[in-house]
Amino acid sequence: MTSTKQRDDLQAAIWKIANEVRGAVDGWDFKQFVLGTLFYRFNAVLPKMSPLNPQYLTKKQSVFQKISAFIEKFKGIGGNV
Repeated sequence: MTSTKQRDDLQAAIWKIANEVRGAVDGWDFKQFVLGTLFYRFNAVLPKMSPLNPQYLTKKQSVFQKISAFIEKFKGIGGNV
């Protein structure tokens, strides 16, 4: 767990870097650029995580099959699974 001082130091360092990168650009304009970039990135990643994506469903089914096989393997040992 990080201490409050470490967290404050990290926050100060991040703000310093953001101010240097931003330069003479107004904070509001810079915020719009950064948020737009974040939303663009999220929008690019979102379809890959969608339950409607066949690859996502295949991976999900594979995980469930592995879990089911694991449970079946130890079912006869005793106890409730």
